[in-house]
Amino acid sequence: IADSSTYWLPGDSMISLRNLSSVFIYRPSNDSIVWLKNGPFYGQHDPDIINEHQLSIFNNSYVLPNKREKLPENRDVLDIMTGTASAQCMVYDFEKREVEPIFTELMDSLRIITATEGLFHWLPNGDLFVEQENAGKIYVLSPTEGLIYQHSFVVEGRPGLAHLTNWYRIYETLD
Repeated sequence: IADSSTYWLPGDSMISLRNLSSVFIYRPSNDSIVWLKNGPFYGQHDPDIINEHQLSIFNNSYVLPNKREKLPENRDVLDIMTGTASAQCMVYDFEKREVEPIFTELMDSLRIITATEGLFHWLPNGDLFVEQENAGKIYVLSPTEGLIYQHSFVVEGRPGLAHLTNWYRIYETLD
């Protein structure tokens, strides 16, 4: 982390423990965890600072099922365990001490599903760039206009196959 706020300092690190459904801020200067959040995300990663009191977390909405356990009957839990639940953009607000999913209906309608990988990046105008890595798709979502861009990297002549995007990056300026 480069900038400071009431909740983090320069030199702190945001760390996501995917298989433990946990995100925390680690302060190496005194070898301490200064903030920890367990869920309500599953298989999450890519925590990003939005502003001085909010961060976003890419929720894959997926956990590795224990092959010895019977799958649950609850449809929401079953979708999370089988990798058929839509990914989510989760926003944690330090002031409210709450996690809120955003773009949920849009991501559900687009069937943005990423059992592994995937990412998002906030654009300067407030739009959200989303990568659905496992399906080779990218999107730009607007809080006011909804879907404003979508592209699939399909393999020509091979129906159902797509090139993996492998964690695209947006470069806003070229200096």
